[in-house]
Formats: sequence, structure tokens, C-alpha cells
Amino acid sequence: PVGQEIRGNLAVTENASRARFHIPILVFMVVAGLYLSGSLKFLDNRLLDIRFALSERSASPDLVIVTIDPESLRELGTWPWPRDYHAAVLDNLIEAGARRVAFDIDFSSASRPESDAKLEAALKRAGPKAVLAVLKQRGHMRDGDTSVILTEPLPRFRDGASLASVSVRPDSDGIVRQAATRVRWKTGSLPSLPADLAGLADGPARSFYIDFGIRPDTIPHISFADVLAKRFDPSRIAGKAVVIGATAVQLGDFMPVPRWRVLPGVQFLSLAFESLVQNRALYRLGPIATLAITLIVILAFGAMSARWNWRKSLAGLGAVWAGAMAVAALAHYGGVIIDVSAIVLGTTLCFVSGIIGRSNWQALRLLIQGHEIREKDVMMKGIVENSFDAILALDDMGVIQDANPAAAEMFSRLRTVLTGQHICDLVPHAQRLMPRHNLRAAPVPDAQRHEMAARRADGSIFPVEIAMREMHTETGCWQVAFVRDITERKASEEALEHQALHDVLTGLPNRTFLPPRLTATVPLPLCNGPFIALMVAHPHHCH
Repeated sequence: PVGQEIRGNLAVTENASRARFHIPILVFMVVAGLYLSGSLKFLDNRLLDIRFALSERSASPDLVIVTIDPESLRELGTWPWPRDYHAAVLDNLIEAGARRVAFDIDFSSASRPESDAKLEAALKRAGPKAVLAVLKQRGHMRDGDTSVILTEPLPRFRDGASLASVSVRPDSDGIVRQAATRVRWKTGSLPSLPADLAGLADGPARSFYIDFGIRPDTIPHISFADVLAKRFDPSRIAGKAVVIGATAVQLGDFMPVPRWRVLPGVQFLSLAFESLVQNRALYRLGPIATLAITLIVILAFGAMSARWNWRKSLAGLGAVWAGAMAVAALAHYGGVIIDVSAIVLGTTLCFVSGIIGRSNWQALRLLIQGHEIREKDVMMKGIVENSFDAILALDDMGVIQDANPAAAEMFSRLRTVLTGQHICDLVPHAQRLMPRHNLRAAPVPDAQRHEMAARRADGSIFPVEIAMREMHTETGCWQVAFVRDITERKASEEALEHQALHDVLTGLPNRTFLPPRLTATVPLPLCNGPFIALMVAHPHHCH
């Protein structure tokens, strides 16, 4: 019954193995749920950072940063600077041939009237070449207040200049990875500062991922104090876009970014500009397309790995991973971000489920084989225990290690007494059948039967037929002796021989008497009919 139950389970498992396609479907549903919930985004972002590192490049010479750096703060000696400094810097840059000059500086509040007047005049002289920053920021969020504050330059400044947004939105993990070409502003929209400097101010609104493979330290920069004092080469400015912003740590204009960890805001805007002008603005493949590709890969890998062993499945898993990474890298060079976390996780789960399934399958097969072996062991043990022949298990020295009940009965000894005795104590001449003690003799054929005399516990001798068989196990080599008591067979053979000789002699005409000593095979005297008649007629002849 147990075997039938196990075989029933095996049949169920075989049927399930034919329908293993449902495992990849289940895996895909789990992976899709995790991907859509954003649980896999951290892995995709780490892989994206790796691709940034592998596609490192330098910035173009089309943009120059005028840095409000520690050297400028130390040289000018005051902070905040009077706005006539910014007016002078703007005039110097326009004079040097700058194509556009953008201020990543907040001019939303008034300062000294004479300084504001100088800046206003410089902005009017620059006209559309000057770009001022606007930004959105949250309020203090007191009592659930989620209002957005729009910060823009004073009306006197923005009348003659262009406006562009420097607002950014971090991802859910607080890292800033994206920028936009246009943002909503009041009743309309404004270009972002990078898009304005890149000549895309009138383009459509779209968000893009910044290529952080561009090295920020390769962006040309000049100290603000040097521009103010005209200590710079005008050729470094001519025909280029210029961004003026803070890089000094004490001014606090920093944001967390991928790969470079933290960058000044002006450098972040510069990388967004470089991504646009170098055609390195990256766009993420949509979730529907990503999950469609993931489903195809999982179904294909799941179907193949179900037929492979674990080594081949592991190699296939590595090939899928490598292929997914290679495709993502090629797409990255084409400006497309393909998320491969769902593919990596889905194929890994298929591999693990396949290993578990094969392990369960193998365990069930081993269980069945073990049960069959135990059944055979029980059957063989029953055969040995109920055999009419004596069966003795010997070590290579001929010492008895075990014996069946027939051996105990045959040799009139308990089984516990037989264990530990030498085979020669029971069959004196059996030693010559042992290979260890028969090195000089001709090899004895395995299991060849030999007739020998055996001894019981009371010393009586009886004929036996003995055969030896060599058996090899993990623990060593064993000899198994099969001993059969042939006393009855020998008696029957002698009786038949006596009867045959008697029949021959009784047919002779002469008086015949054959005493036992004349024959070694017939223990009784033989005489024919004429001899018996003579003995009856003349009894004195018997003396």
C-alpha cells in the first residue's frame, strides 16, 4: 500500500512536470507586481549607475561655469555681494562674446537701490541674452499646508531678461536623476534653464534622465572674482553659454545625484545642458514594453530550464543575465534606459524553482527506490531465514559473522554460538575453498559444489555439500557458504546401488555370496537364491 501511494504521488508529480509552464507564469506575476510597485527600482538604478561608469565621457566646450567659489568669497570679502558685482560680471561676459548668460541666483527680493539699479541697467543692455532663474518650492507644510511657492525675480529685473526654471524633482529615494525641458508656470509654461541654454526653449515639454557618465570636472569654469576683475581670456567665453552659480560649500546649493553623490546645483544644471547638446538625454522604456520583454524571456528560459539539469540551467541563467546587460548597455548608448531587474529576478526565480522541483522529484524517486530496496531486503531476508540450506556469512579469514536458522539446526548450535567460530570447526576441509588460503591451488570456480564431511556439536560426522560465493560490499569482501545436508541423499544413493547389485547377483545360476568387505559401497552381504537354498539344507556350512 505504501508503494502504491508513493507511485500515485509519482504519477501526480509526472503530470505536474508536464505542466511546468505555469511556474514561469506565476513567477512573472510576482515580478510584475514588484516592478510596478517600484520595489525593484533600486536594482535598476544601481545597474544604471554601472552603465554610467562604463560610458564615461567629457563635457563639451559649449558651456562655461562662472563659479561663486571659496576663492571669490575670500577675495571680495563680503556676503551677500552687492548686485553691482553681478551687473559688472554680466557686462564683462557679454563684452567677451558670451552667447547666453544665465544666473542661478535668487533675485526675488530687493537690495540697496543703487545696486539694484545697476543690475537692472546691465540686464537691459544684455537683453534676451541674459537668463534669470525662477523656481518652485514647497511651503513650510504646517497643518497640512502643501502649497507651492513660485519664486521669480523682481519685475524690474525680468522685464528685459529671459526667464527659465531651475526647479528639479527628486525620485522617491531622494536622488535627483531627471530634468525637464519645460515646466508649468502660472497660466503657461517656461523652459528649463538647461533647455534654454541648449536652444530648446521653444521645444515640447518632456522629462529626461541626465547622463551622469559625463564628468562634471571636465566642464570649463572661471572664478567669479576673475571675471569681475577681467582676469580671464575672452576666447574662453566667446560664442558660449555661461552659467553663474555657487559652488562653495558654505552657500549650501547642493543636491544628491547618482554616481557623483553630491553636486552643486550649477553643475547639475550644466550636466543637464550637456545631456541635451550631446544627444545624451536618456528616456526610460515604458513599463508595458518592459514587462512584455520580461514575459517573453521568462517563458523562454522557464521552458528550457525545465528540460535542463542544474548545471546547464545555471549556464543558461548566466547567459540570460549577460545578454540582458549587453542589450541594456547598447540601448543606453542609443539613449534608451531598459530596466533589466525584472528579467534578472524572474529568471533567477525560475532557476531556483527548477532546482527545488528537481530536488523534490529526485527525493521522491529516492524514496520510491528506498522503499523498493527495503521490500527486497525484507523478501531476501525471509528467503534466507526460511531456507532449508545452511547459509553462513564469513569474513576473509573464514570466521563466521552470521548464520541463518537452518545452519543452527544443521550443526546443532545456537546462532549466537556459531557467530565467531571458524568454518573449519563445522566443515574441517572447507578452508581449501577460501581464496585467501588457496593461493597455490588452482582457482576454485565460484559457487562450485563440493562434497565434504561436517561435524555437529556432539562430534557426529555427516555428509554435506558446500559451495562458496564471493561478495563485494562497501565494507569489504565477504564469503558466503551454502551448506546442504546430504545424509538422506547419500543413504538413498547407497540403497539404490545395493538394490541394483542385488538384482544382478540373484540372477546367477551358481551359488554366490558377497561379503561386505569385498565392496566398499554396499554395507550388507549379498547372496543369491542357490546360496540361500544350500544354507537351508546344510546349516553346518555356515561355520
